[in-house]
Amino acid sequence: MVETLKNITNIDYSKISNIKIEGIDINDWPDFCDAYISEAEYNGVPMTLDEIEWLNTEDCGFINNWIFDNQLYL
Repeated sequence: MVETLKNITNIDYSKISNIKIEGIDINDWPDFCDAYISEAEYNGVPMTLDEIEWLNTEDCGFINNWIFDNQLYL
């Protein structure tokens, strides 16, 4: 059985993959306040709009860290 995200407050961030972030504006460095997750998977299962919205509104640090770790230095 595939594990899905049941409790949004107990996210295992290492299980989030296939992240698509939009709204990245280099002129907004280092805040990237307009960037947002448009798609992602949790443990191989597409995240729901509610789960993605939670990440976008409640955990902006995740987005910012992901951009620094994955987008800027490729």
